[in-house]
Amino acid sequence: MDVDSDGEQDLSEPGLGGVKVTLTGTDGLGNPVTAVLFTDVDGYYQFDELVPGDYKLTFETPTGYLVSPVNTAGGNDAKDSDADPLMGGMTAIETLTSGENNPNYDAGFYPCPDLTPIANITVCPGDSVAPIELSISPYAPYAFPAEYSWTGGESAGLLTGQTTGPDAEIPGFIASKVEQTVTITVTARLGECLDVVKYTITIIDDEAPVFVQCPTDVTLNNDVDKCGAVAWWALPIAKDDCEEDVTVTQIQGQPTGSFFSVGGSQTIKYVADDHNGNTAICEFKVTVLDMQVPYIVCPTPMTVNTDAGVCTAVVNNLAPVQAEDNCP
Repeated sequence: MDVDSDGEQDLSEPGLGGVKVTLTGTDGLGNPVTAVLFTDVDGYYQFDELVPGDYKLTFETPTGYLVSPVNTAGGNDAKDSDADPLMGGMTAIETLTSGENNPNYDAGFYPCPDLTPIANITVCPGDSVAPIELSISPYAPYAFPAEYSWTGGESAGLLTGQTTGPDAEIPGFIASKVEQTVTITVTARLGECLDVVKYTITIIDDEAPVFVQCPTDVTLNNDVDKCGAVAWWALPIAKDDCEEDVTVTQIQGQPTGSFFSVGGSQTIKYVADDHNGNTAICEFKVTVLDMQVPYIVCPTPMTVNTDAGVCTAVVNNLAPVQAEDNCP
């Protein structure tokens, strides 16, 4: 068993029993020769008492395995695999001479590879989805590559497709604007081996916009001789992780640049909408303080004499006291 699929026998790799080995060829007299046997529990086999001639071996691939790469051990016949995967596990033709014993015709098989799992994907509606790399493990460099196919993503924007090769990938696409979750089925085929993995694509915008600029409470003094003041503030700004176009609308209070009267606080409220059903609120208060003191007009001082025979005097025609305030 070629566990690491490199086409070389390693000391730690066990033999495979029960593998069918077929010898075919022609002996030195021109007679066709066919012989069949199965490897023992340790993976060994031996064709005895062959007469000189031209022979080849065919190793039948066991279920759940693939044929390893051929002749990858740098010319070391004792370690390499001689069964050619492109020829159905057949070896080259060997001319056997009288008295010759050749124990170095081997075949490597490695377990069917597994398709590398694919992580589930969550994206915003209308976002770009990056290509997804496809790979199997173990993978031996074959002249024929693995074949991949995928289905189930049509409604999300991923067209059903197929590809092949060592650098295969599911192409990138633009996610649908419709919120949904779909299950993608990916199939990898290499020879007689087949593996399937599934992953989900979830298209959703479940996060509210965020105000990156929301005024704090505004407190200011009255304008001179006015029972209030004009208040100004920078307009709120909101951003969203899914939508570039976030609408910010004032839903309560007077707009910036308005005159606010003294007395209590007025609540100003804005709402940000990402058009996917998510909203956020920016709220603050505007308070105007009356910091201007009243103005009073007093009569000019007067000096009068007492009335006859008394210590007091009646004063007529006093000028009235006048007072004014910016907030009457």
